[in-house]
Amino acid sequence: MTTSLSEPHTALAIALARADLAYLHGALMRPDDPTQRWVFLQYAVMTSYETRRYFQEQVGVEAPEAPWPEETATAARMSGKYFDDNRRFLSGVVDYFAELIAANRSFFLPEARRARWLDRLRRDMAVLLLDGVPVVTNVGGFFTAGIQPSQVMDQDELGSRIHDLAAGVGQTIAWVGAPRDHRGPFEFNAERFEWWDADAAEVLGEVFCGDFDPPLAVAMLTIQNAATAADRLSRTDCCGACQTAAIKHRMIVAYQSAVALRHLLASNLSLSAAGATYLKQALNDPHCVKLLEPGYCKLRNGLLHLGLSDIPVASGSTLTTDAVLCYYTGEDSPTGVVDTIEGAIAATARALEGWCLTPPEGGMGLRAVLHRPPA
Repeated sequence: MTTSLSEPHTALAIALARADLAYLHGALMRPDDPTQRWVFLQYAVMTSYETRRYFQEQVGVEAPEAPWPEETATAARMSGKYFDDNRRFLSGVVDYFAELIAANRSFFLPEARRARWLDRLRRDMAVLLLDGVPVVTNVGGFFTAGIQPSQVMDQDELGSRIHDLAAGVGQTIAWVGAPRDHRGPFEFNAERFEWWDADAAEVLGEVFCGDFDPPLAVAMLTIQNAATAADRLSRTDCCGACQTAAIKHRMIVAYQSAVALRHLLASNLSLSAAGATYLKQALNDPHCVKLLEPGYCKLRNGLLHLGLSDIPVASGSTLTTDAVLCYYTGEDSPTGVVDTIEGAIAATARALEGWCLTPPEGGMGLRAVLHRPPA
């Protein structure tokens, strides 16, 4: 099925896609900022993937062949659903993290290594802090970039695949004609970011101390990273289009994070009482409760997939973003929808930050096991 570019639903979908990519271009293409590229890459790949698919399937415009490997881009796109992945489900995602942790450790501490007495100096986890709060780990980064465990061991292939993902995003930005002069999120401030090294076994054993099994703890840390980054880094004062794109970014991360926590709390996986408390703290927040209502699920689907054709529009009228927000959620005002999104992403981020930064009884805090990387 194809539609006219001037048709109201199509016109708004294209405007939203271009706004998303202008906002992401502003986040990714900053020569003085090598850190936010890691933070925004997964969302940029997912948005680019959905934009290409919308143009091909709904508008009838064939996209140029993407430079990324299809299986990597698909895995990166699906990683944004966390435990809501309908191919692997929660247990499959946890198993995937277990394989990633093992492969990553084998790369840094190979079985045939010498001088094992130096193992205490060998660290296999990189952690990026923003204002003292984690926003990226290397293992979580592999997951969100769609990297398979076998590819972790081959640094040339690993680098090539991440490069190709970024190239695919850049190609999509140029192909849809997204403006490339927007600032996107607020200006980068290097003083807010710090890279640290850690031993993954020490982090999982001493910091999280049984709140979740190790693979699940890294999965939870990856969700916390995304929620914190969206809450703290996706604000912008660039323009109305970028502000809309930023709200969409926070909406999708907030919704998928809340769904993931709900899946986990309802599962039969091993959770400590303390771990479950943090999940409940987020999910019991009134904004998260509302965000998990069916109307917000429809809003997430409409914004992400750009499929807005079920919204009635009077002949000769245009479709606006405010109308989309109100139609799907049933709210009388878009302000109420935005308030729900902002409250939900903040509640989720604060709860998960509390979990990963509060030293458990008998354990150490995260900062206690972080080490400065070699100069």
